[in-house]
Amino acid sequence: MSKSLKNFTTIRESLARGDWTARSLRIIFLLGGWHDGVEITDDLRKAGSSFEKTVTHFFYKIKDLEAHPNNASSGAGDEQLKKEFESAKETLHNALADSFDTPTAMRSISRLITEYNSADKATLSDDLVFNIARWITRIVRIFGLDGTADPNDGGIGWAGVDIPAEAKQFVYAVAQERDAVRQHAIAGDLSNEVLEAIISKDSPSKAAATPYSNVLSNFQTDLKSLAEKNAPAKEYLALCDKLRDLDLWDLGIYLEDRDNAPAMVRPVDAELRAAREQKDAIAKQKREAKEKREREEAEKKAKLAEQAKINPKDMFRTEEFSAWDEDGLPTKDAKGEDVPKSRGKKLRKEWEKQKKLHEEYLKGSSK
Repeated sequence: MSKSLKNFTTIRESLARGDWTARSLRIIFLLGGWHDGVEITDDLRKAGSSFEKTVTHFFYKIKDLEAHPNNASSGAGDEQLKKEFESAKETLHNALADSFDTPTAMRSISRLITEYNSADKATLSDDLVFNIARWITRIVRIFGLDGTADPNDGGIGWAGVDIPAEAKQFVYAVAQERDAVRQHAIAGDLSNEVLEAIISKDSPSKAAATPYSNVLSNFQTDLKSLAEKNAPAKEYLALCDKLRDLDLWDLGIYLEDRDNAPAMVRPVDAELRAAREQKDAIAKQKREAKEKREREEAEKKAKLAEQAKINPKDMFRTEEFSAWDEDGLPTKDAKGEDVPKSRGKKLRKEWEKQKKLHEEYLKGSSK
């Protein structure tokens, strides 16, 4: 790129066009190092996207742990993760002391998160996990990856990994109710008594009429309506899907269902939106293909229905022939010459097929 050739792009222009976010661009520069020229290749783009995705999903899990503490853990798995934690801190310190080697520092963060992801979460103490999360938060904030957030405020996460504070009371309540409804619906024991017990736990304040409180109250109202008509379990499950895929999605919140665990409450991010767009595109292609098949099948049936009306005695009375027998089968062609036996056999097969089709048509018309 050269300023004289006018084929360069400024950071401000790139951000304005939406090619990058401030965070994603900073990650690229950190992965490239300050003293080397940074060539933004496809591989570097993928590396930057992978780092951001890794850290974001780590923070999602920690926010979920804050909402659903693992208080029953014995901490039996802490020792190994503590070693990895200390190793990561030492690696990062040495990297930054060595001419501010940010690529190595960034890799130390990724490796620590990978170690956490592969650990048995049931054996880890919450305190250790939160300490790791606070340390990672502090480092990424020092690196400028969370705007102007204070690196030393003891917080966890970066912008975009948590739902709005005013939503939490209602969203976590409706998520908990949804988990319970799904569990009992799948088990087949969702009685009115069970449903009443689930709903009675949460009553949104009428004074707090927000989109989030409305989602909770509307979900409860819909549950009561299903109970009044003794709806089958599948309708309760469909309502739970609607809550996840429409009601909360439209508010920028997603419930990520998991086996043997409460649904993870998380924001709708670009990754989720892209996945849904791809899913919708595939569904649209399938729907259009089905509609095309049905349309072609309908046209084929209509054409066949019109053909069935033709009497086989009349089907060959065209200018292609000049003489026919009593059944309407051609005996001479347009020049007056006898129709060859081989062609006569083919014409008879067509005639017999039309005769059968026409007879079925006449039977149907007489009913």
